[in-house]
Amino acid sequence: SRRASRTGWKAETTEAASPMGAPRRRGSSSDFTSSAEAARAAGNWRWLVIGWGDESFYTGTGMSLERVGDGLRALFWPGNKSVIRFTGLNVRPDEAYQNTDAAALALSPAGFEAMAASIEASFAAPPGEALAPTGMRELPGVFFPSRESFSVLRMCNNWTSDQLAAAGLPTTPMIDGLSALLALDLSWRAGVEWTR
Repeated sequence: SRRASRTGWKAETTEAASPMGAPRRRGSSSDFTSSAEAARAAGNWRWLVIGWGDESFYTGTGMSLERVGDGLRALFWPGNKSVIRFTGLNVRPDEAYQNTDAAALALSPAGFEAMAASIEASFAAPPGEALAPTGMRELPGVFFPSRESFSVLRMCNNWTSDQLAAAGLPTTPMIDGLSALLALDLSWRAGVEWTR
């Protein structure tokens, strides 16, 4: 089971959560998987939470004029570096995010593997090489450089939509830039029911 939840800036960003055992099992064989390595680096949690965003803005916290400027830069300047965040929860996502929308999504084993492979393709490190976390860490969890660029044309919700599409859910990543549009897309096309 995979959970997508609209979290962070309250209905402005998305993250996906999975029971921690599934990603870790992917690395229990002799084959190296960067997602299993990242899951282990995130710590000892019951649920793994994965998100993606602009390297500078996503790793920061608080509100200031400088941060507003950083957010505008992230949206409108081309070619911004991005990161993938791995963190965790010890309670179910719908319990942790009670003031935001959450939805439980059941994925087949093949769908989960396809999504994990898609996430791994987002890492900046070439396949088979060890991951190097970034040094920036105001938020809990661990951040890894991504090969993708962040902008208003490619935001965290588009990335989450891509991962869900890789898992076999009908999404339209091109229009899913806002979390409300992603939620609507998943409701209409995949029959997802959101809880609050």
